[in-house]
Amino acid sequence: MKRKHEPTVLVVEDNPSVRDVISRILESAGFVVLRAQNGEEALVLSSEHGGRIDLVLTDVVMPVMGGRMLAERLKLSRCGARILYMSGWPRHVLERNGVPPWNGALIQKPFSVDELVARVRAALSSAVRD
Repeated sequence: MKRKHEPTVLVVEDNPSVRDVISRILESAGFVVLRAQNGEEALVLSSEHGGRIDLVLTDVVMPVMGGRMLAERLKLSRCGARILYMSGWPRHVLERNGVPPWNGALIQKPFSVDELVARVRAALSSAVRD
């Protein structure tokens, strides 16, 4: 019997506690989760990971390399991966400081378990890619 593909989500978050909670929530919802603490670590993990990465769930503001630059770099190597940004900063503050519009691909922190799982599933089923 052929096993259904479980989507792989790369969670990129500099706060270890937040990264751990998000990862455990997504794993309990049936996703395969890869974890990175910043954009540079995510790029290394992505290049070393032999399988698919279906979604990158990344914080916008992180030390070393933020989410937007990570998304740009991943486009070169993982053009099939969708991007879902997360941030505790209000959308208007992000946009006022030069972060471009999100095409709906932004989840505001704090979020509930149900909201996180629903937004990840919606991002995976969306035809829109960053």
